[in-house]
Amino acid sequence: MGCFPSKEEVYQSDAYAALQNQVRQLQQQLTSAPPGTGYAPPVVHQGAGGSGTLSEVLFFPDPAMPCHYAGNCRRNNCTYAHQPTSLTRLLQFLGSARSTLDVCVFTITCDEISGALLAAQKRGVRVRIISDNDQSATQGSDVERLRGAGIPVALDADQYHMHHKFAILDSRMIANGSFNWTRQAVLYNQENVVLSDNPAVVAQFCRQYEMLWGRYYKR
Repeated sequence: MGCFPSKEEVYQSDAYAALQNQVRQLQQQLTSAPPGTGYAPPVVHQGAGGSGTLSEVLFFPDPAMPCHYAGNCRRNNCTYAHQPTSLTRLLQFLGSARSTLDVCVFTITCDEISGALLAAQKRGVRVRIISDNDQSATQGSDVERLRGAGIPVALDADQYHMHHKFAILDSRMIANGSFNWTRQAVLYNQENVVLSDNPAVVAQFCRQYEMLWGRYYKR
């Protein structure tokens, strides 16, 4: 399924150049963000031949959920976040998918994240979800709603848990960490997400995803 681009293809692609520019812009924004936003500035590690492998670390909890009105909010004493947060960066990551978005998570109950997946599907991105069968049946889970919207979903079928929390974007970047895709994790838990485009690491996650998809997806 084209899950293993070469390192040269990754570094020479327009998408990679755009991503580098995006990270530079975010770094300028985030280094000036107020204390307590949960951010560590993006770090670019130089690889062989001067190629940059991008790594960015997001920490939770956030101070608040993001305001849906963003810079146009006119409400007095709005309690939602108007500055960049870890969730807004994760949503931006998901929103940058162009062709594929492969998700493998324990649970999804955060409506903002579910909305990002639905928006990706709407703009033509092939979205797939692997999740835990027990969690998908709990109150507040968005998994069945996403399936009902036409997103293919694979659920594990044993007594143990699908406890991964990662997503693969366009077979070239991953988001991975302790972070459950829930509002509780956004606002209360001590969590982390690492964004990386290291080709060797991404390839291993791609292989694992395809193995799990082949095992659990029911047509």
